[in-house]
Amino acid sequence: MTSALDKILWIWDAMEGYSGRMLEGYSSSINCITFSPDGTKLASGSEDSTLLLWNAATGQVERLFRGHRSSVTCLVFTPDGTKLISGPRDGTSQGDTR
Repeated sequence: MTSALDKILWIWDAMEGYSGRMLEGYSSSINCITFSPDGTKLASGSEDSTLLLWNAATGQVERLFRGHRSSVTCLVFTPDGTKLISGPRDGTSQGDTR
């Protein structure tokens, strides 16, 4: 995915072709997104070095993760959906996520 420079994620209805939800919450462009295995959560990573965990049904942010020193460029859920793995642009490991 290319970055979302307007800082907004759109969830589209793939069958009907219309946008069902707009997700806003970033102060910087969005670099990557992924759905949880069960489809209930959406995670996104940004140029501002943060991750957001969204409720896919309501569009509400459920959690903010901080700890990277540079922009987040990739992320994926584990197959069981209990963990989220992220990678920053500078190659450092994550820090404190509390």
